[in-house]
Amino acid sequence: MAKPLKITIKGLSKITERFDGAKDVVNKYLQLAINFSLFEIQGEVRKHTPVITGRLRGGIERLEDTRDYFMPSGSGGKGLQGMVISTVFYGKYVHKNTPFFDMAMPKSRGIARQRFQEAVNAITSELDK
Repeated sequence: MAKPLKITIKGLSKITERFDGAKDVVNKYLQLAINFSLFEIQGEVRKHTPVITGRLRGGIERLEDTRDYFMPSGSGGKGLQGMVISTVFYGKYVHKNTPFFDMAMPKSRGIARQRFQEAVNAITSELDK
């Protein structure tokens, strides 16, 4: 008869202690990634916004959500969110002729991708300490 296989995890209490703070670490870096992304995307959209008086460009705002990424299961929450919007009522009409939001999207996707990769790197680095 074969000997039973015994698996021992040494230092398990140390590992679980690290995971206790993981939620806060993940939330911190994901929130930073969203905020930095929104700030840079806002600037990118503004670069493509037509200017006559500057009101439309000045009305490009970012809405940041400060909720925790980790939400209770079944709460209907969508986690962290953020948006860059035009707060000027005629922005949608101008956008029909000059799609300034669309023109900013190719670079904006890269910006967001980079910021979230930096967040993942920071999270893993901090949890590895």
